[in-house]
Amino acid sequence: MIKFFRKIRQKTLTENKFSKYLIYAIGEIILVVIGILIALQINNWNNQRLANKQMNSFLEGIKDDLKSDEIAFDNIIQKFNRVAEQKRKFLKLTNFEDLDVDSLFMVIQPSYRPYEINATTFDKIKSSGITQISYNKELSKNIYNYYNATSIDLKGFMDSDMDRAKLTDNYFNYGTNSFEFNLKYFSNPKESTNEIINFQEESIRKQNLIKLLSEPTGRNHIKNTYMLKRDGAGFILRLKETTESLITDIEKELNKK
Repeated sequence: MIKFFRKIRQKTLTENKFSKYLIYAIGEIILVVIGILIALQINNWNNQRLANKQMNSFLEGIKDDLKSDEIAFDNIIQKFNRVAEQKRKFLKLTNFEDLDVDSLFMVIQPSYRPYEINATTFDKIKSSGITQISYNKELSKNIYNYYNATSIDLKGFMDSDMDRAKLTDNYFNYGTNSFEFNLKYFSNPKESTNEIINFQEESIRKQNLIKLLSEPTGRNHIKNTYMLKRDGAGFILRLKETTESLITDIEKELNKK
């Protein structure tokens, strides 16, 4: 096309037709400008396509991470409910003589399961310097809130749960100096603990445990654990609902593409 205009230009110059030459020169300039604009448009379109592809990839990654959080939250809720129910049943009892040592020991056994929100994809986004996860501003805001504020709330709760478990463990197993625990509760399946000697007889251990569990301090430890697990199950359930809502919103956004 440019060759075509060049030949016409040379012909008009040869024939000394300046007005015609001017028209063709302008046409040639317009053609070049149009070509540049088309090239820029193609480049912009290609960059936008790559940006959309990357954004979709990030959203898919976050959705997968949220699904792993959802599964973990569900397991934690079940665990918390089991522990809370165990403590509740024990706290309803007035006589512990019918319980064996193993059952009594399970009541004082500390239970906690630390968990942090799965931020694998979000950390990659932050490290790459990207500030926009989605064109949907509300969705982006909710995602950032989940990995910042919600993550901090979860860590705070998990730290409290761990501290409570340590306090209970220290009181019953070390603080009172009245109960000797049996290593069979912590044994490795590949290793027998039968040769480990217990100075306290089983009957004495049971009576000491009953005494600890009947005293106000011991019962308060069990009550605190019960309340923390009971309320914690509700807290984790709300987090699970948040993850489910985010997953639904991300899927809707991905389906728009």
